[in-house]
Amino acid sequence: MDGFHRVAAFVAVLLAFAGTANAQDETARKAERSVGPRASLTYPTGSRADSIFHVEQQAPDEIRLDEPAELGGKVTNLTKTKIEGVRVELEVPGHFDVRNAQPSAEVTGKRVRWSLGSFAPGETRELTARGIPTQLGGLRTCVTVHYKPPRFCLETTVVTPELELEMEAPDSVLKCETIPVRYTITNTGGGTAHGVGLRNQLPQGVRADGEDPSVFSREVGSLAPGESRTFRTELSPQRVGKVTHEAVASGDGDLETTASVTTAIRKPSLDIAVSGMDRMWWGRAASYEITVANTGDGAARNTVVADQLPEAAEILHVSDNGRTRDDDQKKGGKRLIWDLGTLAPGASKTLTAKVRPIEKGVIRNRVSASAFCAEDVSDAIETKVEGVPAMLLEVIDVADPVEVGEDTTYVITATNQGTAVGTNVAITCKLEKEMELLSARGPTASSVSEDRSEITFAPADRVEPGEAIEWTVRVKAKESAGVRFKVEMTSDQLGERPVLETEATNFYE
Repeated sequence: MDGFHRVAAFVAVLLAFAGTANAQDETARKAERSVGPRASLTYPTGSRADSIFHVEQQAPDEIRLDEPAELGGKVTNLTKTKIEGVRVELEVPGHFDVRNAQPSAEVTGKRVRWSLGSFAPGETRELTARGIPTQLGGLRTCVTVHYKPPRFCLETTVVTPELELEMEAPDSVLKCETIPVRYTITNTGGGTAHGVGLRNQLPQGVRADGEDPSVFSREVGSLAPGESRTFRTELSPQRVGKVTHEAVASGDGDLETTASVTTAIRKPSLDIAVSGMDRMWWGRAASYEITVANTGDGAARNTVVADQLPEAAEILHVSDNGRTRDDDQKKGGKRLIWDLGTLAPGASKTLTAKVRPIEKGVIRNRVSASAFCAEDVSDAIETKVEGVPAMLLEVIDVADPVEVGEDTTYVITATNQGTAVGTNVAITCKLEKEMELLSARGPTASSVSEDRSEITFAPADRVEPGEAIEWTVRVKAKESAGVRFKVEMTSDQLGERPVLETEATNFYE
């Protein structure tokens, strides 16, 4: 037992026997016997309001020698709590022979022991001991109550809150995009976590919105067991490369956990080049080759290549579904557009365009490329469109046949059938011995050899495309023969290979 508390009640019963008494005294004694001596005790404070047991003991007013007598009592649990281990002992003098007890009890010498076990709140039990007094005089009895002191118990739960932090972010983004980050804080322990907060000290290369762009933080408060809180933010990349940022979730009682994510910040970079002829003849077709490449480490989304051509160019062919943008026609040019979609890092695409200049001069072909998150790039090429001088030499005789002694005229015509100016166009005529030179005329001065068999006209400085220049040579038939009038034309464009033309004439008698 945890402890024993002893309650003793003393009852002195004085049994006086008188040999003779008057009737009045006898009546009085009968009244006393009906009441009998009593004793009680409220333990341990003496007040029923805050004590544990109330013990009462009662005996008859008189007990006759050698006659059966009964001693009784009550034990009451004054509390609202169950009392365990209750045991009541009745101590009697040696001259009271205990014969039995109710309820059943253990009788040893001068002690009667009731083992009553537990008492419910407010429960009362009556106890009786029967015996025979064997000696005259006082008979004192004492009651002792033993019990286990009531235990005042409070049950609480021992818990350990635990924090778990998860961070989610994309593996890579483009520099002009934001980095979406999600933080999830969960209390995986068995008790409430208090004073929970989140802090992410951002590394160089990313920034957050707010007063301090280098930190993302949130106050969470309390998290019950199993409860989660999620926060989201958009971070702004500041440079290209990998960035790793670590967040800390903490709470009262030294709770702390960390998580980190790494995101690669990438950027596409375009390069473009156009190649083609830098010189060509007017009327011919010109082919251009355009190569665009992504030299960066990020995908070039929505890649568009444009080719700005002058109005004086006829588009003959465009590769890879290139199209003409009509709105640019109003700006005095022609614009070809290629929508290439996404160009992966390290990838390139070659495009072609075939055009025919419709004017002479310089064609400037400017190409450009653009893509999401990439800087625009451009390149250009100039093609000089030149004409081709094509000089046609024609010689005819006005009269044929010619009677000896008569004359005929040879008409010499130089026509520029080409697309470029003919320069320094010169004519030389050769006569056979049967011919006599009478005259030589034309737009340029002429000179005659000493034997008058060769006429040379000074060069014409310019013969425009489509222009024709005429010279005439008048001769007289000296002898009967089939003669040949020979003409030679030279120019800067013909170089050392002159154009020859011969006109046959029949002289007769």
